[in-house]
Amino acid sequence: MKIGIDAIDYYVPPIALKIKDLAEARNIPPAKLEKGLGLKTMALVDTDEDVASMAANALLNLIIDLSYIILKHKKVFFAFHFRFL
Repeated sequence: MKIGIDAIDYYVPPIALKIKDLAEARNIPPAKLEKGLGLKTMALVDTDEDVASMAANALLNLIIDLSYIILKHKKVFFAFHFRFL
């Protein structure tokens, strides 16, 4: 029996802030964030997004990707299990 993660996905909000702009607004040298931490941009959530909607978007991406793979290989082997607390 194999145990592990079969698939994973993520969601990144479409709005981004350049780290250089953030550093200048906070009076931090941009090189400290860009070179020191390796940051280029920072994702920002929109006013209608929260943790739940980001998780739902990641799940939707995962379902779409898995559906494509399953249909491509003509295998039907995944089902949904919902647990309500």
